[in-house]
Amino acid sequence: MKAVNQCLHFDGFGASFYPEQQPEEAILPYIERMKEAGIKFVRMGEFAWDKMEPAEDQFDFSWLDKVMDMLAERGIRTILGTPTAVPPIWLAEKYPEILPVRADRHVFKAGHRRYTCLSSGKLQERSLKIVRAMGEHYKDDLRIHSWQIDNEVGHPFCYCERCRREFQKYAEARFGSIKEFNDKMQTHFWGQSYQNFQQILMPIDHGSPSMKQLFHQFFSDMAVKFYHRHIQELHDCGVTAPISTNMMLTYWGYDHREMQKKLDYVCGDHYFSNNIMGADFAGDAYLAAYLRGIKPETNIRYAEFQCSKDHAWSYVPLPGKISGEALAHIAMGADHICFFRWDSCLSGAERDEYALLSNPEMPGRVFYELKDAAEKLEKWAPLLEGSVVPRSQVGFLYTYPTQYDLGENPPCPEIGAKYENGYPALMCRSFRALLKNGITSDIVFPDQDFEPYKVLILSTCYCMSKELAEKISKYVQDGGKLVVLPLTGIADELSVLPLTPAPLGLTDVCGLKIVDRGRYNEVMGDLFFQPDPEKMQLRKLPATRYVDELLPDEDTEILARFDGKFHSGIPAMTRHSFGNGIAYYIGTWFESDEDMKDLYNLLADLLGLQREKLELPAGVYAMHRVKENTDLLFLINSTSEEQTLKDPAGNQISLKPFEVRLTDF
Repeated sequence: MKAVNQCLHFDGFGASFYPEQQPEEAILPYIERMKEAGIKFVRMGEFAWDKMEPAEDQFDFSWLDKVMDMLAERGIRTILGTPTAVPPIWLAEKYPEILPVRADRHVFKAGHRRYTCLSSGKLQERSLKIVRAMGEHYKDDLRIHSWQIDNEVGHPFCYCERCRREFQKYAEARFGSIKEFNDKMQTHFWGQSYQNFQQILMPIDHGSPSMKQLFHQFFSDMAVKFYHRHIQELHDCGVTAPISTNMMLTYWGYDHREMQKKLDYVCGDHYFSNNIMGADFAGDAYLAAYLRGIKPETNIRYAEFQCSKDHAWSYVPLPGKISGEALAHIAMGADHICFFRWDSCLSGAERDEYALLSNPEMPGRVFYELKDAAEKLEKWAPLLEGSVVPRSQVGFLYTYPTQYDLGENPPCPEIGAKYENGYPALMCRSFRALLKNGITSDIVFPDQDFEPYKVLILSTCYCMSKELAEKISKYVQDGGKLVVLPLTGIADELSVLPLTPAPLGLTDVCGLKIVDRGRYNEVMGDLFFQPDPEKMQLRKLPATRYVDELLPDEDTEILARFDGKFHSGIPAMTRHSFGNGIAYYIGTWFESDEDMKDLYNLLADLLGLQREKLELPAGVYAMHRVKENTDLLFLINSTSEEQTLKDPAGNQISLKPFEVRLTDF
């Protein structure tokens, strides 16, 4: 029976499973526990290239078919991963050209994940062969739920001579002439101008931010093309099941918006101990909004969702927290949650980490918590099927050139964060401030439509292209409301600083110029953000982190000034009408989340934003999914204490620690 491309449905809970890592006698007991827990699908195969192709061109899927049969007999379908994240050792030994070179010139070898160089012709050839073999074998297979391409793609960056040559070709194709390259990249600093493209060095050999920016864009382009070829290969084999890949959310290695163009849906990974956005509900909400923004036309899914301890912290999960977080992400638009991982890792780099079941014969507390949550989802499923998260009033602009630049060159500690993700972490502070005021937000990317949003926020947009500035200007001209914060419009899309005032391309929109900027020097004494009492009913806010010294135009209204020994009277916040819209500029950040919350509380009123109607205790949030004009309201207690509140009907209800409740159900 031939499969057809099934519609993407609400799937509930699944789990990652690694039968190739288990004794054969343990596989069926693990699967029986899946059925008991209400698991709907299993994700597997992404690290099993050595089992699928034990020798060159000798493919063996019999062991995988056996496991898939066991799963299918119990009503569990398979998300099948292509295994190119970990080539077999025989491949690395026979074709060492596939091995990448790190920035320290060390050759990255077998024994790790992703020890591959994407520019290697042999890697491309062998990767396509294993993908093709899988596609031909499984193209009509009804046991398959969907496909996952590779695993957490886009790294490591490779600095081998072959990649250097590819980088040079990329530069020549993009700029055309070496003069254009030198002029646009401003290579004249320290004698870095080139006579021809073959002289171009890798950005590890010098400290040019523009060369690092260009290399990131080159690597993103190479990675996206590499994996899009795998997707095309599956389609050419006749695969019709949906295809995606698991993105490390906000990872800077490639442009997620470009990658999604060939994906049927977007899928992300979620690890609470590594949540650099903040270990609170706002951090989770930000990641969900980011994932929704990558491909708004489909509901989101999680391919890896942490369900146990890991090496970073090894904390035992609090009772109810894992199931509560999973259901909270369902409330924020996820149509499936795939827990990582189901079975125990018995050896290797992830030994004794992440497993939901340390032993299939001894399920623990989290197993039964997730089983109860799965039963709850089973009841909710008819309502959730076909429902979506409604568009927010507010869009936060996210640009990859800004992430690349600030990841490599954080200008202040506030933008230095784990995994070079200080930029989204800083953005999340404003996102959190609005959420605590009962206002949810979306993440929007430069190629998307800004018009549907009442407010567009640039929490920073360090790299501003001329085209993006024009698009933002038109948005405000046509009636949009813009909020701009520091480090916006400093460089162009190649990380070059032009000889024009910041914010680049937005000085007319904002009605000001930035005279000077930088991290506040504590030697200068206390500094305060002092609102104009006739225009803003807000207390004086202390301890600013960063200062823009603003020069407003004559028609620009000053809403607040700095108050300090050396900065007294300098404008700190402005408002400027532009066309039919209005732009606010806030020339600083604040030390505490509470100060950020208070500022955005007032800003929400100035912007005319609608808040959540329910009065909710601190740490309790309302999230919505809509379906055919029906509002599905979720109440989420993100705290470790029981909370009481009134539901929409006015009835007092209690929420247990980490409980998620779909009202009127």
